[in-house]
Amino acid sequence: MAAPTVLGVIDTYGIELIHPMREGRSPQQIGRKGLSNHRWMVGGKLCLVLNQWGLIVAWACATANVADNTFQSDPSQRRGRRVGCPRRMTRGKIASATRLLGDGMPPREVANHLGVSLPMLYRKVPAARRHVYSGGDL
Repeated sequence: MAAPTVLGVIDTYGIELIHPMREGRSPQQIGRKGLSNHRWMVGGKLCLVLNQWGLIVAWACATANVADNTFQSDPSQRRGRRVGCPRRMTRGKIASATRLLGDGMPPREVANHLGVSLPMLYRKVPAARRHVYSGGDL
């Protein structure tokens, strides 16, 4: 497998094994009925992650009834790699945010202290929404 790069592509491809009208006629049927590119098919799906040079970084496969978005990060994470931008809110930052909010710091100051936006803080730390500020100016 090739090394991942900053630019890359992930895509799924439907592999039709039999026509959907023939589904269930054989006890040895391979694959399941599902949608691929807005078209019904019976078979499987192949997911490829390509780097900027078109070389395969990771791959996965499943039956056709699996949704395409289940593949979004699965192939790269199975190999211990993460494709895409680095995470802004690490586990350490989430723990720090929870501790700071528990100490009474307003969510806006916590977000500024951690270097993230307020909506990001609200997404990653649900307790920040319930935080009641009892100080002066916001």
